[in-house]
This record gives sequence, structure tokens and C-alpha cells, in this order.
Amino acid sequence: MRNIIYFFLLFLSPFIYSDCPNQDALFASMQETLSKFTRPFTILDYNSQTPDLVFQIAREYPLATCILAGKDPEILTQFLSLCKEQKNLTNVVILGKPLTVADLKNLAQTEFFDITISHRNANVKSFLQIAKNFSELIITQDKNKESGEYTTLFTKGTESPKIKLHWFSEEKPSFAINLSDNGHSITIDDETNNVSHKVTRAPGISLISFLALQGSYPESSLLEKKISKIRWKFYRHVAPWDIYVSGEQIEILPLSLAPNRRENPKQFVLDILHNPSNIKAYLSDTE
Repeated sequence: MRNIIYFFLLFLSPFIYSDCPNQDALFASMQETLSKFTRPFTILDYNSQTPDLVFQIAREYPLATCILAGKDPEILTQFLSLCKEQKNLTNVVILGKPLTVADLKNLAQTEFFDITISHRNANVKSFLQIAKNFSELIITQDKNKESGEYTTLFTKGTESPKIKLHWFSEEKPSFAINLSDNGHSITIDDETNNVSHKVTRAPGISLISFLALQGSYPESSLLEKKISKIRWKFYRHVAPWDIYVSGEQIEILPLSLAPNRRENPKQFVLDILHNPSNIKAYLSDTE
């Protein structure tokens, strides 16, 4: 059945995406920027009508974690079907919820991306303004009305980003993110013990944001397998916002200021994975 859907979409793509810029040309214009990364990095592709660009980036730049998001639920469902057909594509994430302006503002509170690709049908002032708060670089395209040709534009985002560990609580402090060639790092101050430590953030998106925005790929069954393989005896302190989805990998970062030890941290995380509608309740329990 999946093969039928894939070939059907492939046949119709010239008609469905007739007003899209040339994806090969867009990729070519980005290559110099992408090739500068010598570390894992994250790309948010927003409101594209085809996943071809993300698939190409994901294949040729294995250090990249590529996140597909948008406003059209049907297109996001198509992306999920097409993504399942790809072989050995382990660094793609799909957010299944059609993102509203409120969702994007929430995302800007908790996440930060190296690159945001904003497609022409999403280039509204409200989105670009929000994107500047969660991106180091924004890539857009402008269409010449006379020639019909597209020009790629590179716009700098914020140089001093701050994030919360999650957007559900007003009590959580904001952390400054330090941007460098080594990645995004956060300095955690422990006032009780008068010490501090630096944490380098993993690429991708936090599990909390992934679940709150109805992440549909990787599928929960795969994430469950990855979570079950973690040596949880070393992570009894884990809080939900310490977990990142980096494509098909799960990363744990020591971000919690006041970690809570748990008898069964593995089950705690699996409960969140299986009951994403209860995220707020889980977070209230950890604060």
C-alpha cells in the first residue's frame, strides 16, 4: 500500500509542486553553508510542499538532523508516508501538528536551530520574526515577478539566544545559549554547591517539544526501543527536558538544575512517550 501511495505522489508531484522553487537549485545555493559544519547540526525546514530537499540534505550531510514542520496536515501526513519509504534515512524528524503562530512562539522558548529554511508560502512577517528568535541563520527564497526566477536569501537570526527548559512552566529560568564552532552550549550554575558546568546541546529537538507538537517520525515504537537500550542506572536523575530526539537516536543531557532521582527512570520516560497528552501532569510532578 505504501508503494502505491509513494508512486502516486511521485506521479502527481509536478502538478502539486508546480509553484515550488527548483529544489536542486536551492540545495546548490546552500551547499557552501552546509559544508562549513564539522559538528552535528540541526535544520528546521518549515512549510515545504515536498520533502525532497530535506531528504537530499539528510543523505549528503549525515551530521545534520533535519526537522520537517509546517501548517498543512495533509502534506505532513504525505511526508510521513514518503519518509517511511526511504532506506537508511536515520536523521529526519517530522512534527505532525500543523503549527500555529502560538506553537511557533512556544517552540522559540525551548528550541534553537542552526538553520531554518522558510519556503515562499511561509514567508510572512510573523513567521520570520519568530524564526529570528530560534535560528542562527534563516534561508528563504524570493521570486522575481518578471523573470520567475528564484533568488536565495541568507538572513542572520539572533546572536544571543535564550531558552527555557520547557514552555509549560512560567517558573523555569531562561538559559543563555553560547554559539560556537563546537556547537550550542549552556552553562548550568548550581548555586547550592557553588559550582557550574557547561553542557553542549544535542542536535534535533527535545522529547518534550517533539511530543507536544505531535512528532510522528521517528515513530514511537522505534523511540521505545532506543529508550529501552539506555543504561538507565546512570540516569536516575533524568527529567523530561533532559532528553533529545536526534533523528532515530535518543540523547540525554544533564540540564536539570534540581534533578529528581527515580526508582524506575526508564518507565518514567516510557510513560511520557506513551501518554503525550499528559505531559503537563508529568512536568508538574518533576518540579
